[in-house]
Amino acid sequence: MDQWFGGESGSGGKRKAPGIGGRLRTWFDPLWPPPPGCPFCGRRGNLVPVGLPELDRPRLATACDRCAGQLILRHHPPHCPGCARSTPAPGLCRDCLRHPLGLRRVCAYGAYRGALREAIHRVKFQRDGGPLELLAGMLAVAWRDLNPPADALIVPVPMHPEKRRALGWNHVERVAKGLGRAVGRAAVPALERRGELRSQATRGRRERLTALEGRFALSPEAAEIRERAVVLVDDVLTTGATAQACTRVLRAGGAREVYGLVIAR
Repeated sequence: MDQWFGGESGSGGKRKAPGIGGRLRTWFDPLWPPPPGCPFCGRRGNLVPVGLPELDRPRLATACDRCAGQLILRHHPPHCPGCARSTPAPGLCRDCLRHPLGLRRVCAYGAYRGALREAIHRVKFQRDGGPLELLAGMLAVAWRDLNPPADALIVPVPMHPEKRRALGWNHVERVAKGLGRAVGRAAVPALERRGELRSQATRGRRERLTALEGRFALSPEAAEIRERAVVLVDDVLTTGATAQACTRVLRAGGAREVYGLVIAR
């Protein structure tokens, strides 16, 4: 009986005949293909539209019910205004009281987990442009919470040239440009990344700060930020070392004040 139900091999290593189920799929899949998988978790089934009602955009992506709920789950207050970390009560967290990042205020759309984490990974590592519009829309929603000054410019966190060549693009730049179109502000590549390329993933905040010293510099376009407010945009904020290093360079370059805006915290 096993030979009819998809067993892998019989005695002597010989492959068994395809099971009935396999033969039926071969015959009927071209006529009735299986439903597409969720782009965030791969589960097959009915996909639902994912939109942002705050922007009156009902369909920016599609996902399964579970991932759709995870994607639009907001990073609600109370959270620390200095780093966007969730806190039990309003006000600065302990880390920001001791070691402030130097940003005027930081806002995040959601938490770095589940489908939102997968969406960021797809854009960053797989060059999947599908979630770009959704991620830019999330930043546009968080922009309202941030409420930066009317003259604020958007500055994306730069990517090391070697990493950009390896990945094929800087996803943060793409999302920042989408944010700029959504909120009517200019996205200016005022920073550039220098120095040796080293992974920061396993380092703590102090190690990251030391490793990032001198790694960011002003680009030729940085003249636009002088005496202006700047909104520094990144995909994820973890220790805050990158944001702090970039803020120091922007302030030294003449930015009046620097705000932080990230997709996830």
